Amino acid sequence: MLFKSKKPNVIVWDKENDKPLAAFKNGIFETEDQAVTKKLKANGYEGEKAAKDDK
Repeated sequence: MLFKSKKPNVIVWDKENDKPLAAFKNGIFETEDQAVTKKLKANGYEGEKAAKDDK
């Protein structure tokens, strides 16, 4: 799943585990971890499936 942020370099903190959940670089974060995807979506981040060409 590919997530985009308007801010170029942002770190989303996981309060439950007291560690970073996602680190956006140049406004983009990519993950295949379903738990991370669910948490980001629950916090208002919109994701899209990454195309094979994007990797």
